[in-house]
Amino acid sequence: MRFLLSILVCVVVAYGLALALGIAANPEIQFWSHVDKVRDREIAETRRAQPDQPLILFTGGSSCAFSIDPKIIEETCGMPAFNLGLPVGAGAGYLLHQALEKARSGDLLVVCLEPDLLTSTRVGFGGSAFSFGMACIDGQPGSASGGRSLGIPVGLRDYLTFARPGARYVATWLAKRVTGRGYRYTTADMRYHGRLETPLSAAHYSLVEAKSDVVVTPEAREHLLRFRKSAEAKGVRLVYSVPWMLTEPGAEKHNQKANLKILASINEIIPAMDDGYQGVAVDPGYFADSGLHLTAEGSALRSRGLADALHRWLNERQ
Repeated sequence: MRFLLSILVCVVVAYGLALALGIAANPEIQFWSHVDKVRDREIAETRRAQPDQPLILFTGGSSCAFSIDPKIIEETCGMPAFNLGLPVGAGAGYLLHQALEKARSGDLLVVCLEPDLLTSTRVGFGGSAFSFGMACIDGQPGSASGGRSLGIPVGLRDYLTFARPGARYVATWLAKRVTGRGYRYTTADMRYHGRLETPLSAAHYSLVEAKSDVVVTPEAREHLLRFRKSAEAKGVRLVYSVPWMLTEPGAEKHNQKANLKILASINEIIPAMDDGYQGVAVDPGYFADSGLHLTAEGSALRSRGLADALHRWLNERQ
């Protein structure tokens, strides 16, 4: 009996240490959790000041966080706007769920998920160590894969897997502690209503080559349908907009056509918006530290195109 009790104590202690190392001591999770709390506070302040005013909310991976400027959206659409983008490693399920949790009846939620999350069987809606950490900080670990918004449960195996830091993480964490290096983004990168902007740049960019024709996978379609149902039950309107991706010169027209097919596939589930760019950009000057993160200039250009498209969409439905 004592042996079994000792084993149980060791397991509990080991799990606690894993959570501490993977969440409390994780600079990425701590940074994004801080960003999330600032966004929540700003949303609450706006709702108190304008209790009957619907909001425009944007969700997606980091391509959303660094690309959509709420100030430009507000100036064009006349509605308060907030950028809720998080790292794509959170998974589509959590990205959608955390945004819908912040939305209220009458709000417009613009889904800016990276297309790979919807068209590839290798990535998608499952949870991750990052989403689990964010969900734990919010006191809702069961929402790591999408929670009640998508009906994707987090089982015992997930609790154990997501909490495990992993050898690569531990090695990286130790190296940063020794060298004194922190997370690549800081609070100085935070901008108006949730947008991020980094002074970092990339020496070399990974360019998107000519895409093969793809559509939304059956799994993604099923989850989007569930999400649409949850949004409808809450009275939240949905639209989709494809993020900009730095594209190999010469492949832009091909990829625009490919993305239009993806938009048509998504439009069968939720309205898909064409902002005139179809997610394709070829000027590296618009990008910061990756081919998905826009500079201030790139963000302004992307946001103006999206703002005009949203303004037309809203006027058509008045």
